[in-house]
Amino acid sequence: MPRRAATTFQRALALALAAGAAAIGALFWERRLEWVQVPWLWSEVRRLEALREVGAEHPAFQPTEDRGLSPFDVALSRLVRLQRPGFLGGRDFVLARVRSGEGRAAILARYDPLRVAFDAPVEPDEPEIVSFCCPCELQGVLALDPRGRVLGEPEVLEVFLVDGRSTEIVPGLGGGPDVLRASAHGSCPRCAPGSWSASWRELSVDRDGLVPRGLVTADGLAAPVCSAREPRKRREPIDLALLDRLLASPRAGDLHRALSLLEESERTWCGLAEPLLAHPDAFVRARAAAVLGRDQRLGAAARPLLADPDPRVRFAAIEAVSGSPGWEGAVLPSARDLDPRVAARAHRDLVHAKDGDAAGPSALWLLARREPYVARVRFCRFATPEVLDAVAAWFEEASGEEWAADLLDFQLASAFRPEVLRPFAGRLARAYEHRLACYGWALGLAGALVRLDEPWIDELLLRRLVDEGHGGEHGGPCVLEALLRRGTPSAAPGAAASLSAFLRSGLACSMGGRNDCQVAAALLLARLGAPEGPRWLLARLEAAGDGPLWDALWEMLPRAPRGLVPEVAALLRREPEDHAERTADLLRRWATPGDEPLDCDAEADLNLPDLEFEEVEAVASAGL
Repeated sequence: MPRRAATTFQRALALALAAGAAAIGALFWERRLEWVQVPWLWSEVRRLEALREVGAEHPAFQPTEDRGLSPFDVALSRLVRLQRPGFLGGRDFVLARVRSGEGRAAILARYDPLRVAFDAPVEPDEPEIVSFCCPCELQGVLALDPRGRVLGEPEVLEVFLVDGRSTEIVPGLGGGPDVLRASAHGSCPRCAPGSWSASWRELSVDRDGLVPRGLVTADGLAAPVCSAREPRKRREPIDLALLDRLLASPRAGDLHRALSLLEESERTWCGLAEPLLAHPDAFVRARAAAVLGRDQRLGAAARPLLADPDPRVRFAAIEAVSGSPGWEGAVLPSARDLDPRVAARAHRDLVHAKDGDAAGPSALWLLARREPYVARVRFCRFATPEVLDAVAAWFEEASGEEWAADLLDFQLASAFRPEVLRPFAGRLARAYEHRLACYGWALGLAGALVRLDEPWIDELLLRRLVDEGHGGEHGGPCVLEALLRRGTPSAAPGAAASLSAFLRSGLACSMGGRNDCQVAAALLLARLGAPEGPRWLLARLEAAGDGPLWDALWEMLPRAPRGLVPEVAALLRREPEDHAERTADLLRRWATPGDEPLDCDAEADLNLPDLEFEEVEAVASAGL
């Protein structure tokens, strides 16, 4: 080969090699995260994670770094920050291997999210952020593949602490993906009431990251429910292009993402979930039914699912069907479902039916099984001896920690008429004593007993005003308020003596956020004709000024005996100009106190299903 040709070839070869090297270098630089930095940091994370076998007290997991982070926290925060630049970091990372939606291995990381970047300089006066929303907390979740690559975006959840835990990993059913369950905020009260969190929020993992699977019941059934019937903030416009793409996907993860969009969007789009009612995946069918139930006009489409072989689907179908035209007849057979959790769900809806023949038996069913949901039921329309017998039985055996019994107690004063209460007077009196001893208060029981206007009952209640300090924060408010509402003076032999002793005791007691129980005792003494009551009231009116006691007096003076009207009216007219308007209003509506009539229709209206945010706004704007 001639010298010149050889030189040309060498130059061309050198240029080609240089170009190839440059291309390889550029490719290497472009893929440096995937080929070098991520593997190196991931190997460090795995090395530190392996030290957990030594024990949690190993230095790798001790808060030796800035902001109380451990070396393990810093290594994982660097790994995630490298791939997601907006990630601020986390504390107390916990890794768990899970099965993804494609059946592959994946890793879920749980952590406490930081509000300041983990690698930012610590300022000397940097404040420590303290949360006062106990028992709730923020928890971060992110997904990684077995090579340390972050899948999708990290997510921060607001979770409740339930029995000392807020999240758990649950193996997938029937070859499905493993799921992370986090105790949810803002969940469905009819689905599994009885704790701080009625539902759990589920997340799984697929190749695109975290998959939101919505809310599920916390009762072991893990049936999908929809939180959208709870009043909530106004929803953002839906991304229709994204929704169309997700609904057209054959992957269950994408369908769950679509259902999450529908759950968080305006109800007008919920009908797009209807084709998923026939999906082969039972969980997708169930969740589609729950989302469809946001619009009661669409609920009839889910009626065939009331007979679905999967109890989770039947559970969700009840939520969807309830409220649609003629729903009571469709849901009634579900009250006899072989799965007790599905049957309970049916009764929680049937108790709100406008048809009393359907609602009454469900009320008794819930009471007989001590279902906490009775705390959300207004019993005015079920105020029968049979129901009162079940209520009394619950009180006779309930402990003070049963919050449902506590809330049910509030209804007794207004729900049951005296003629229904009277045959149960002895049992209710014993239940009152039991609840005072067990828990310290019994507001509804006191009101129900006072309405009977029996001297022996009044004597029992008034004696407890000063006995064992029950006139303070517990027994006093319920007894005094009930006696004021009744209007008629007590015929108990020792009524005046008990009220006088309470008035002189100075026990702190409030019926509405103020120290107003002494005002109530003085008014009751005035009704009995005891001079101590009027003297105390007039003296306080002259000295009260414009403070909490004056507000308490003002609120209760319409219940004072008419004999006090002239003297009190004279004092009121001497008040400064800023009180003139409410003074005139008080004098206009001054009337003889009496028992307030019971409006059962208004009480029954409180049994209506929960409203959407838009419906709440409409009701408020209409002044209803």
